[in-house]
Amino acid sequence: MNKPEISVVVIGKNEIDHIRQCLQSVSEAVADMEAEIVYVDSMSNDGTVEAACEFDISVLQLQPQQPPSPSAGRYIGSLHTQHKFILFMDGDALVSREWLLSAIEYMISNPDVGAVGGVIRRVWESSKGDIIKVEHDNIKQEIAEVNTLSGPICLYRREALEKAGNWNPYLRAQEEWELDERLQATDYKIVQMPMLSGDHFVSEHSLLSEFFRLRKRTFFDSYGQMFWLCNSRQRMWRFFVESLFKTLIFVVFLSAFVATGIVGRFIGGIWWLICPLVLFCFAQIYFTIKTRSLFRLLAFIVVQLYILWRIPIAFFKHKPGKTSEYPIEPKVIQKPKKSKDGAD
Repeated sequence: MNKPEISVVVIGKNEIDHIRQCLQSVSEAVADMEAEIVYVDSMSNDGTVEAACEFDISVLQLQPQQPPSPSAGRYIGSLHTQHKFILFMDGDALVSREWLLSAIEYMISNPDVGAVGGVIRRVWESSKGDIIKVEHDNIKQEIAEVNTLSGPICLYRREALEKAGNWNPYLRAQEEWELDERLQATDYKIVQMPMLSGDHFVSEHSLLSEFFRLRKRTFFDSYGQMFWLCNSRQRMWRFFVESLFKTLIFVVFLSAFVATGIVGRFIGGIWWLICPLVLFCFAQIYFTIKTRSLFRLLAFIVVQLYILWRIPIAFFKHKPGKTSEYPIEPKVIQKPKKSKDGAD
Protein backbone atom coordinates (compact mmCIF):
# COMPACT_ATOMS: atom_id res chain seq x y z
CA MET A 1 0.00 0.00 0.00
CA ASN A 2 1.29 3.47 -0.91
CA LYS A 3 1.76 6.06 1.79
CA PRO A 4 -1.72 6.92 3.10
CA GLU A 5 -2.70 10.56 2.74
CA ILE A 6 -4.39 11.79 5.87
CA SER A 7 -5.37 15.07 7.48
CA VAL A 8 -5.67 15.24 11.26
CA VAL A 9 -7.90 17.86 12.86
CA VAL A 10 -7.53 18.23 16.62
CA ILE A 11 -9.90 20.54 18.50
CA GLY A 12 -9.78 21.85 22.03
CA LYS A 13 -10.33 24.54 24.60
CA ASN A 14 -8.24 24.84 27.77
CA GLU A 15 -6.67 21.39 27.32
CA ILE A 16 -3.26 22.22 28.77
CA ASP A 17 -3.26 18.98 30.80
CA HIS A 18 -3.61 16.76 27.73
CA ILE A 19 -2.76 18.60 24.51
CA ARG A 20 0.92 17.61 24.45
CA GLN A 21 0.10 13.92 24.94
CA CYS A 22 -2.60 14.18 22.30
CA LEU A 23 -0.40 15.77 19.64
CA GLN A 24 2.47 13.42 20.45
CA SER A 25 0.19 10.41 19.93
CA VAL A 26 -1.00 11.90 16.63
CA SER A 27 2.56 12.50 15.45
CA GLU A 28 3.50 8.91 16.23
CA ALA A 29 0.32 7.51 14.66
CA VAL A 30 0.89 9.25 11.31
CA ALA A 31 4.62 8.59 11.16
CA ASP A 32 5.62 7.52 7.62
CA MET A 33 2.29 8.78 6.23
CA GLU A 34 1.65 11.73 3.95
CA ALA A 35 0.06 13.72 6.74
CA GLU A 36 -0.95 17.21 7.76
CA ILE A 37 -1.93 18.09 11.33
CA VAL A 38 -4.08 21.05 12.33
CA TYR A 39 -5.02 22.11 15.85
CA VAL A 40 -8.09 24.36 16.04
CA ASP A 41 -8.47 26.20 19.33
CA SER A 42 -11.68 27.65 20.78
CA MET A 43 -10.10 30.67 22.48
CA SER A 44 -8.20 28.90 25.27
CA ASN A 45 -6.65 30.97 28.05
CA ASP A 46 -4.61 28.36 29.92
CA GLY A 47 -1.56 27.97 27.68
CA THR A 48 -3.02 25.30 25.39
CA VAL A 49 -2.19 27.28 22.25
CA GLU A 50 1.40 27.83 23.34
CA ALA A 51 1.77 24.10 24.07
CA ALA A 52 0.36 23.20 20.64
CA CYS A 53 2.88 25.53 19.02
CA GLU A 54 5.69 23.36 20.38
CA PHE A 55 4.81 20.91 17.59
CA ASP A 56 5.50 21.50 13.90
CA ILE A 57 1.85 21.73 12.94
CA SER A 58 -0.72 24.29 11.87
CA VAL A 59 -2.35 26.05 14.82
CA LEU A 60 -5.56 27.97 14.21
CA GLN A 61 -7.85 29.79 16.62
CA LEU A 62 -11.51 30.67 16.24
CA GLN A 63 -12.14 34.41 16.31
CA PRO A 64 -14.85 36.31 18.25
CA GLN A 65 -17.11 36.43 15.17
CA GLN A 66 -16.95 32.62 14.97
CA PRO A 67 -19.23 31.11 17.66
CA PRO A 68 -17.06 28.40 19.27
CA SER A 69 -18.16 24.78 19.52
CA PRO A 70 -16.61 21.36 18.86
CA SER A 71 -18.49 21.24 15.57
CA ALA A 72 -17.17 24.66 14.53
CA GLY A 73 -13.60 23.59 15.25
CA ARG A 74 -13.97 20.45 13.15
CA TYR A 75 -15.63 22.38 10.34
CA ILE A 76 -12.86 24.99 10.18
CA GLY A 77 -10.21 22.29 10.44
CA SER A 78 -11.70 20.39 7.51
CA LEU A 79 -11.62 23.53 5.36
CA HIS A 80 -7.94 24.11 6.09
CA THR A 81 -6.82 20.59 5.17
CA GLN A 82 -6.85 18.73 1.88
CA HIS A 83 -6.11 15.02 2.13
CA LYS A 84 -8.50 12.21 1.22
CA PHE A 85 -9.08 10.99 4.77
CA ILE A 86 -9.64 13.17 7.85
CA LEU A 87 -9.06 12.02 11.41
CA PHE A 88 -11.02 14.17 13.87
CA MET A 89 -9.81 14.15 17.46
CA ASP A 90 -10.52 15.93 20.71
CA GLY A 91 -7.57 17.53 22.46
CA ASP A 92 -7.98 15.21 25.45
CA ALA A 93 -7.68 11.97 23.48
CA LEU A 94 -4.86 9.67 22.34
CA VAL A 95 -5.10 7.75 19.07
CA SER A 96 -3.91 4.21 18.38
CA ARG A 97 -1.64 3.88 15.34
CA GLU A 98 -2.69 0.24 14.90
CA TRP A 99 -6.37 1.22 14.68
CA LEU A 100 -5.67 4.16 12.37
CA LEU A 101 -3.74 2.03 9.88
CA SER A 102 -6.48 -0.61 9.91
CA ALA A 103 -9.21 2.02 9.52
CA ILE A 104 -7.50 3.67 6.54
CA GLU A 105 -6.88 0.32 4.86
CA TYR A 106 -10.53 -0.66 5.39
CA MET A 107 -11.79 2.60 3.88
CA ILE A 108 -9.53 2.19 0.86
CA SER A 109 -10.92 -1.32 0.32
CA ASN A 110 -14.54 -0.25 0.90
CA PRO A 111 -15.38 2.94 -1.02
CA ASP A 112 -18.98 2.87 0.25
CA VAL A 113 -17.80 3.47 3.82
CA GLY A 114 -17.85 7.14 4.78
CA ALA A 115 -16.67 6.97 8.38
CA VAL A 116 -14.88 4.53 10.67
CA GLY A 117 -14.67 4.42 14.45
CA GLY A 118 -13.37 2.06 17.07
CA VAL A 119 -13.80 1.28 20.73
CA ILE A 120 -12.66 4.19 22.87
CA ARG A 121 -11.08 3.51 26.24
CA ARG A 122 -12.26 6.01 28.85
CA VAL A 123 -9.60 7.06 31.36
CA TRP A 124 -11.28 8.60 34.41
CA GLU A 125 -9.25 11.22 36.25
CA SER A 126 -9.67 12.92 39.61
CA SER A 127 -9.54 16.69 40.00
CA LYS A 128 -5.83 16.27 40.79
CA GLY A 129 -5.17 14.38 37.56
CA ASP A 130 -4.83 10.95 39.16
CA ILE A 131 -6.25 8.02 37.19
CA ILE A 132 -9.23 6.55 39.03
CA LYS A 133 -10.37 3.85 36.63
CA VAL A 134 -10.09 2.75 33.01
CA GLU A 135 -13.01 1.24 31.12
CA HIS A 136 -14.32 0.63 27.63
CA ASP A 137 -17.33 -0.93 25.96
CA ASN A 138 -17.27 -4.57 24.93
CA ILE A 139 -15.21 -5.18 21.81
CA LYS A 140 -17.24 -7.05 19.21
CA GLN A 141 -15.87 -9.93 17.18
CA GLU A 142 -16.29 -8.29 13.79
CA ILE A 143 -16.74 -4.97 12.04
CA ALA A 144 -20.24 -3.64 12.63
CA GLU A 145 -22.32 -1.02 10.84
CA VAL A 146 -23.50 1.66 13.29
CA ASN A 147 -25.64 4.80 13.22
CA THR A 148 -23.14 7.24 14.69
CA LEU A 149 -19.56 7.52 15.95
CA SER A 150 -18.10 8.90 19.15
CA GLY A 151 -16.57 12.34 18.67
CA PRO A 152 -13.18 12.03 20.47
CA ILE A 153 -11.67 9.82 17.73
CA CYS A 154 -13.26 9.23 14.32
CA LEU A 155 -12.03 8.90 10.74
CA TYR A 156 -14.01 10.31 7.81
CA ARG A 157 -13.69 10.10 4.05
CA ARG A 158 -13.44 13.70 2.81
CA GLU A 159 -15.61 13.01 -0.23
CA ALA A 160 -18.38 11.62 2.00
CA LEU A 161 -18.04 14.48 4.48
CA GLU A 162 -18.37 17.11 1.76
CA LYS A 163 -21.22 15.29 0.04
CA ALA A 164 -23.11 15.24 3.36
CA GLY A 165 -22.58 18.97 3.79
CA ASN A 166 -19.74 18.92 6.36
CA TRP A 167 -20.10 19.62 10.09
CA ASN A 168 -22.77 22.12 11.12
CA PRO A 169 -20.68 24.80 12.89
CA TYR A 170 -23.71 26.35 14.58
CA LEU A 171 -24.65 23.28 16.62
CA ARG A 172 -23.70 23.62 20.29
CA ALA A 173 -23.51 19.82 20.71
CA GLN A 174 -24.94 16.56 19.31
CA GLU A 175 -22.99 17.29 16.13
CA GLU A 176 -22.00 13.64 15.58
CA TRP A 177 -25.63 12.54 15.54
CA GLU A 178 -26.60 15.25 13.09
CA LEU A 179 -23.69 14.78 10.68
CA ASP A 180 -23.86 10.99 10.67
CA GLU A 181 -27.58 11.09 9.86
CA ARG A 182 -26.82 13.23 6.80
CA LEU A 183 -23.92 10.96 5.89
CA GLN A 184 -26.15 7.89 5.88
CA ALA A 185 -28.73 9.76 3.82
CA THR A 186 -26.09 9.96 1.06
CA ASP A 187 -25.84 6.13 1.15
CA TYR A 188 -22.44 6.02 2.83
CA LYS A 189 -21.97 3.49 5.61
CA ILE A 190 -20.62 4.15 9.09
CA VAL A 191 -18.74 1.28 10.71
CA GLN A 192 -17.04 0.49 13.99
CA MET A 193 -13.94 -1.68 14.01
CA PRO A 194 -13.54 -4.34 16.73
CA MET A 195 -10.43 -2.78 18.25
CA LEU A 196 -9.40 0.05 20.53
CA SER A 197 -9.08 3.33 18.65
CA GLY A 198 -7.47 5.15 21.56
CA ASP A 199 -7.93 6.73 24.97
CA HIS A 200 -10.21 9.57 26.04
CA PHE A 201 -9.48 11.31 29.33
CA VAL A 202 -12.63 12.03 31.33
CA SER A 203 -12.76 14.11 34.50
CA GLU A 204 -14.79 12.68 37.35
CA HIS A 205 -17.72 14.95 38.19
CA SER A 206 -20.76 14.64 40.36
CA LEU A 207 -24.03 14.79 38.46
CA LEU A 208 -24.63 18.41 39.47
CA SER A 209 -21.08 19.59 38.75
CA GLU A 210 -21.27 17.91 35.34
CA PHE A 211 -24.60 19.64 34.81
CA PHE A 212 -23.11 23.07 35.53
CA ARG A 213 -20.14 22.31 33.27
CA LEU A 214 -22.43 21.38 30.38
CA ARG A 215 -24.69 24.35 31.11
CA LYS A 216 -21.69 26.68 30.83
CA ARG A 217 -20.91 25.10 27.46
CA THR A 218 -24.55 25.76 26.39
CA PHE A 219 -24.71 22.00 25.72
CA PHE A 220 -28.42 21.75 26.49
CA ASP A 221 -29.26 24.39 23.87
CA SER A 222 -28.43 21.77 21.24
CA TYR A 223 -31.66 19.91 22.06
CA GLY A 224 -33.70 22.95 21.07
CA GLN A 225 -31.61 23.31 17.92
CA MET A 226 -32.24 19.68 17.04
CA PHE A 227 -35.99 20.31 16.99
CA TRP A 228 -35.47 22.58 13.98
CA LEU A 229 -33.57 19.84 12.18
CA CYS A 230 -36.11 17.16 13.12
CA ASN A 231 -38.88 19.30 11.67
CA SER A 232 -37.27 19.28 8.22
CA ARG A 233 -35.70 15.79 8.29
CA GLN A 234 -37.89 13.00 9.59
CA ARG A 235 -35.01 10.57 10.12
CA MET A 236 -33.65 12.91 12.79
CA TRP A 237 -36.48 11.96 15.17
CA ARG A 238 -34.89 8.58 15.85
CA PHE A 239 -31.60 10.22 16.80
CA PHE A 240 -33.42 12.81 18.89
CA VAL A 241 -35.41 10.21 20.83
CA GLU A 242 -32.29 8.15 21.53
CA SER A 243 -30.31 11.15 22.81
CA LEU A 244 -33.17 12.32 25.06
CA PHE A 245 -34.30 8.90 26.25
CA LYS A 246 -33.76 9.67 29.96
CA THR A 247 -35.65 12.93 29.64
CA LEU A 248 -38.55 11.18 27.94
CA ILE A 249 -38.68 8.65 30.78
CA PHE A 250 -38.73 11.56 33.21
CA VAL A 251 -41.63 13.14 31.32
CA VAL A 252 -43.58 9.87 31.60
CA PHE A 253 -42.91 9.76 35.33
CA LEU A 254 -43.83 13.44 35.75
CA SER A 255 -47.07 12.87 33.85
CA ALA A 256 -47.87 9.87 36.03
CA PHE A 257 -47.09 11.96 39.11
CA VAL A 258 -49.55 14.67 38.03
CA ALA A 259 -52.15 12.08 36.98
CA THR A 260 -52.07 10.34 40.37
CA GLY A 261 -52.57 13.72 42.03
CA ILE A 262 -55.63 14.36 39.87
CA VAL A 263 -57.02 10.90 40.63
CA GLY A 264 -56.46 11.49 44.33
CA ARG A 265 -58.28 14.79 44.05
CA PHE A 266 -61.35 13.02 42.67
CA ILE A 267 -61.20 10.40 45.41
CA GLY A 268 -61.33 13.18 47.96
CA GLY A 269 -59.74 13.80 51.33
CA ILE A 270 -55.95 13.96 51.35
CA TRP A 271 -55.59 11.32 48.64
CA TRP A 272 -54.64 14.08 46.16
CA LEU A 273 -51.43 14.37 48.18
CA ILE A 274 -50.94 10.74 49.21
CA CYS A 275 -51.22 9.21 45.69
CA PRO A 276 -48.37 11.16 44.05
CA LEU A 277 -46.25 10.85 47.20
CA VAL A 278 -46.58 7.05 47.10
CA LEU A 279 -45.50 7.05 43.44
CA PHE A 280 -42.58 9.33 44.25
CA CYS A 281 -41.50 7.12 47.16
CA PHE A 282 -41.48 4.00 44.97
CA ALA A 283 -39.39 5.84 42.35
CA GLN A 284 -37.09 7.14 45.07
CA ILE A 285 -36.53 3.68 46.54
CA TYR A 286 -35.83 2.18 43.10
CA PHE A 287 -33.42 4.94 42.08
CA THR A 288 -31.64 4.94 45.45
CA ILE A 289 -31.10 1.16 45.30
CA LYS A 290 -29.87 1.37 41.71
CA THR A 291 -27.47 4.30 42.22
CA ARG A 292 -26.84 3.90 45.97
CA SER A 293 -27.39 7.64 46.31
CA LEU A 294 -30.49 9.63 47.24
CA PHE A 295 -28.68 12.80 46.20
CA ARG A 296 -28.32 11.54 42.64
CA LEU A 297 -32.09 11.19 42.37
CA LEU A 298 -32.61 14.80 43.41
CA ALA A 299 -29.82 15.94 41.09
CA PHE A 300 -31.36 13.93 38.24
CA ILE A 301 -34.71 15.67 38.77
CA VAL A 302 -33.06 19.11 38.74
CA VAL A 303 -31.17 18.34 35.52
CA GLN A 304 -34.23 16.98 33.72
CA LEU A 305 -36.41 19.93 34.75
CA TYR A 306 -33.73 22.28 33.42
CA ILE A 307 -33.59 20.42 30.10
CA LEU A 308 -37.37 20.62 29.73
CA TRP A 309 -37.25 24.35 30.51
CA ARG A 310 -34.29 25.03 28.22
CA ILE A 311 -35.48 23.19 25.09
CA PRO A 312 -38.24 25.67 24.11
CA ILE A 313 -36.01 28.66 24.91
CA ALA A 314 -33.18 27.33 22.74
CA PHE A 315 -35.67 26.42 20.01
CA PHE A 316 -36.71 30.05 19.61
CA LYS A 317 -33.37 31.73 20.40
CA HIS A 318 -30.79 29.50 18.73
CA LYS A 319 -32.06 28.30 15.39
CA PRO A 320 -29.05 26.73 13.60
CA GLY A 321 -27.72 28.94 10.84
CA LYS A 322 -26.66 27.78 7.42
CA THR A 323 -23.19 26.32 7.22
CA SER A 324 -22.42 28.59 4.26
CA GLU A 325 -23.01 31.64 6.48
CA TYR A 326 -20.38 30.72 9.07
CA PRO A 327 -17.16 32.84 8.90
CA ILE A 328 -14.41 30.58 7.61
CA GLU A 329 -11.23 32.56 8.32
CA PRO A 330 -9.74 31.74 11.74
CA LYS A 331 -6.75 33.43 13.30
CA VAL A 332 -3.58 31.73 12.07
CA ILE A 333 -1.31 31.25 15.08
CA GLN A 334 1.31 29.02 13.45
CA LYS A 335 2.06 27.36 10.15
CA PRO A 336 4.19 24.19 9.90
CA LYS A 337 7.84 25.01 9.33
CA LYS A 338 8.48 22.12 6.99
CA SER A 339 6.62 19.45 5.05
CA LYS A 340 6.51 15.81 6.01
CA ASP A 341 9.47 14.89 3.87
CA GLY A 342 11.66 17.50 5.54
CA ALA A 343 11.72 20.05 2.74
CA ASP A 344 11.80 23.71 3.79
